[in-house]
Amino acid sequence: VKSSPSVKTADVLVVNGHHIKCVKAQRNPADLPWGKLGVDYVIESTGLFTDKLQAEGHIKGGAKKVVIS
Repeated sequence: VKSSPSVKTADVLVVNGHHIKCVKAQRNPADLPWGKLGVDYVIESTGLFTDKLQAEGHIKGGAKKVVIS
């Protein structure tokens, strides 16, 4: 099924009627609003936060688990 995604506002992407909240990159992952957005899992694939200590910033931001790839 093809879709035509559209940008509703600067931080919302609409795909097949589903509104998806978009998050801008931050230098410190603790500044990302994972808890506010109800995010349980974060996939850390930037290549910047590749060890447990660095990736814990996502936990401080409210994520429950972080997968480092």
